[in-house]
Amino acid sequence: MTKNKKYYYILMVIAMCGMTATANGMGNLMGILYSPLAEHFNVGIGSTNIYYTMSLMACGIMGPIAVRLTSRLNYRVIVCFGVALSVASYILLSRITSLWQLYALGLTQGTGTGCFGAVMMTIALNNWFKKRVGLIMGIMTACMGLVGTIFSPVLNSINETSGWRVVFLTLAAIMLGFCLPGILFLKKTPGEKEMIPYGSDEIGSMSGTDAIAEKGKDPKRKIITKKFMIITVATFLFVFSSSMSGHLTRYGLDHGFDSATCAMFLSFALAGNVFFKLCTGVVTDKVGARKAISLFLCITVVAILMLSFLKMGKGMMLFTSFLVGCSYSMGATALPLMCREVFEPEIYMDSYSLISVVSFAGGAVSMPVIGYVYDLVGSYTPAFLMVVTFCIIGLVLIQLAYRADDTDKNP
Repeated sequence: MTKNKKYYYILMVIAMCGMTATANGMGNLMGILYSPLAEHFNVGIGSTNIYYTMSLMACGIMGPIAVRLTSRLNYRVIVCFGVALSVASYILLSRITSLWQLYALGLTQGTGTGCFGAVMMTIALNNWFKKRVGLIMGIMTACMGLVGTIFSPVLNSINETSGWRVVFLTLAAIMLGFCLPGILFLKKTPGEKEMIPYGSDEIGSMSGTDAIAEKGKDPKRKIITKKFMIITVATFLFVFSSSMSGHLTRYGLDHGFDSATCAMFLSFALAGNVFFKLCTGVVTDKVGARKAISLFLCITVVAILMLSFLKMGKGMMLFTSFLVGCSYSMGATALPLMCREVFEPEIYMDSYSLISVVSFAGGAVSMPVIGYVYDLVGSYTPAFLMVVTFCIIGLVLIQLAYRADDTDKNP
């Protein structure tokens, strides 16, 4: 292998990071827009949060479909189509005149991101890397929060000076820029560059996901097992916490902070997003996904309880917002790594892609549910306590999944 080709591993990580950063991370920036959109259309926060539901549900459903399509269509064609559709949706969002258009374009935008999001990038990750998978997964998913950390204050400023329509156009430009390395250089397998997976000693060995797909042709394989069902329910519950950062802006305004400071809360939450996803990858490589996801669920619960019961100044709110960012690490980073531990290699990709739909569904439902509870009672405390309860139940279920007997394994 030439020295130049060795650098292609780094280029692949950059390409995957750019894709996931915008496909799965751009929704974090929408927290800035919910209040302006609600004011413009004279509706409650819950009504504008439905955009998030539409987008996330479409992304979650499209992910497994896109994975299946890779067996019939070129991987890069699917990815590039997704980028084009999502960018076009953001451009059209800058021209909307009614709520139904917001919802409809949420569907098209989510469909596009499903074609190049974390589920699709997991295929490339498993094909290209056999070692340090946890670390690279952490880096890749951490980039989802990096976009928000960098651009949240920028977009807040643009919103205040130029309005939310210009913010949508800016989102389109950001997405296209971050996806450009992937559009130009992303490859599904190292074989396309006459390379082998990083950490592999056998030149002729089949790449990770290709091998899984080959074994997955067995029609007798069993996917819906006890472990699968337990993890699916747990996932739906604990991903409710992932929408917390989207409500920090309104929460801050209700507690007397100005809009610029509230934008800082979101930035700190997204900085925590980056930090804790990296930590999740490293901790998983060291002690396993079970202990990692348990640790970070506990941190998330503590952060939500602080928001629910403590009266905090700016400094403590920034710290708490940072801890709230931990909520992203479970569904984005720990979940696929946990699936690698729990499920047989032959069904890993199928199992994860199906559970990812539930993960997206939980996140999609949680945003408007929290918003509607807030609209109903005028306080976030009841909704936050509901999320805490879900996290605790999810934590218990995860422990049960790991203790499930071996009868769940494939024949």
